[in-house]
Parts: sequence; C-alpha cells; structure tokens
Amino acid sequence: MAEQQQNQNQQSTAGAVKAEIARGGLSQEAAAGQIGISGAALSQWLRGVYKGDAEAVADKAAGWLASRADRRALRAGLPEAPPWAETPLAKKALAALAHAHLASDLAVVYGAAGLGKTVAMRRYAGLRPNIWTATATEAASSVAACLSRVAAAMGLRLDQRQRSAAAIEAAVVERMAGSGGLLVIDEAQHLPTRSLEELRALHDASGCGVALVGSDPFWLQLSGGRRPEFAQLFSRVGMRVRLGRPGAGDAAALLDAWGLSGSGLEGAATAIATRHGALRGLTKALARAHAIARGKAVSEAHLRAAWKALAGETLPAARNGEPNQGGKSK
Repeated sequence: MAEQQQNQNQQSTAGAVKAEIARGGLSQEAAAGQIGISGAALSQWLRGVYKGDAEAVADKAAGWLASRADRRALRAGLPEAPPWAETPLAKKALAALAHAHLASDLAVVYGAAGLGKTVAMRRYAGLRPNIWTATATEAASSVAACLSRVAAAMGLRLDQRQRSAAAIEAAVVERMAGSGGLLVIDEAQHLPTRSLEELRALHDASGCGVALVGSDPFWLQLSGGRRPEFAQLFSRVGMRVRLGRPGAGDAAALLDAWGLSGSGLEGAATAIATRHGALRGLTKALARAHAIARGKAVSEAHLRAAWKALAGETLPAARNGEPNQGGKSK
C-alpha cells in the first residue's frame, strides 16, 4: 500500500514537472540541468522507466517545482524595472557612444557604479546596427581572451585554425572594416595595458569606432601621469565623458519611467540616488516599494521603508525650510 502511494506521488510530481517544462518553454535537457540530474535520467523518470533511485529524483524534482513557484511569487511582488530611463547621465553616455560611432573615433565613458553606463550601452546597441558589446572581466583580460569575447559579440564562428590571437584579430578587423559600426567594451578597467593596446590597434586597423566604458579609476589609469605605455591610446581618445553624482533630474527621469512622475516622491528619490548604489539603488528601492505597496499607489513611506530594507539605513528628514523627502514643505 505504501509503495502504491509512493508511485502515485511520483506520477503526480512527474505530471507537474511536465506542466512546468511546458509553462516555462524549457527543453527537458535544460530542466534536468536545473533539477540537478542528467537529461537521460529525467527522460526515463518522466516515462516511468527509470532504473535508479526514482524516489531521490522525485525529491529533487519536487524541490525544483517549489523553487520555480517561489521565484514566480517573488517576481509577481517585485515588478520588472522599466528597460530605459532617459536620465541626464544616460544622455551624456549616449552622446559619447554616438560620437565614437558616427565619427569612427575612440571614446571613453567612466564613472562610479550604479550610474546606468551599461544600460545606456545596451540602449544604444538596440537602436543601431553593427553595435558590438563585450564585457571585460579579470578572468578574460588577456589579449587572446579579450579578442575571443569581441569575436563572440560579433557572432564570428572561428574554427580550430583561427584560435590564435593573431587569427582572431584578423577576423575581427575584417568584420569591423567598412562596417560603419561600433565596438563597445564594458568594464574596461579590468583590462591590462596589452589588451587595451590591442583594442586601440583594432580601431587603427579597421577605422571603426571603439568606446571603452569603465569605472572612475579607469580614466586615471589611462591619463594619470601620462604614462608612456598609454601614450598611443591616450592620444587617440576623441571624447571622454565622466558620469558624476546623480542629481534631481536623474531621479525625476527614473520616477517618470516608473510612471511615478508628480507622485511626491522626488525628494526621497533624489536622496536615495545620491547615496551608495546611485540610480541602481533607486531602481531596486522603487521595485521593493511597489511590492510593499501591494497594488496601492507607492507613497513616500513605502519608498523609505524599501530603502531601509535594502540599505539598512533611514533616509534623513529634511531640514527646516527645505522640501521634505516627499517633495512637500514641512
């Protein structure tokens, strides 16, 4: 009797897994990877012919189903952020990218984390053809690794004979030359001198625009003391843009993108935007504020509570004679 009940439970779980796979538009192989078993094991278990520990598979599958349900519930409570907010900082970043693109020049965009550099980069890439974006990391900072990421961003399919740095460089230059495109490297502060020089060489050889996007120390790395190893690169920078501290205009643009313009949240939003996390922090706070509001209009109290939960600090009250954090006089 107990064995029969166990089989019924496994069949019920298997049915739920099939429904979840269909609901999520997943392949069985992808679902198996998320569950933590092989594709063959999942296929056999779903058909009721698995010869291994079927109960263990059922337990893993049940955990996966619960995790998927919890994730849906969380996402339902936390609305998706708007894909784009035309903040003053974003306009500055877009202007630099447009210059590099249209003038076939080399531009540098830099600033602190959370200012929307990557979002602006993706926005520009979505508006124009032949905009290739690659992200640098410490793990892929060598010349060959950097070129491989650029080639992947361009969709180049290289065979085994084209895996050397020189061969990848040739293929990339061929793709860039005459394309009227733009190569954008995000997180460029992770790249050492040799890799940065390689990107400069791509620009020189192809006549194609290149934009380097990075953190505040990146420009200091290029310009500090006019280091001789960066002389070639530094001399080719046709436009540099530093994204500074966000202001009221940036907070207002983000509120507008969320449909909260004129909601009385301007003061609190500006206070959050000027703290650590900047506009990224404000975006997260607005998402959590919506969840706290539970379908009601987001208020200053909701936004303050959201920031408290995220940052562990309370926004200061406005001083006498100044607008309070909700944008009204005290």
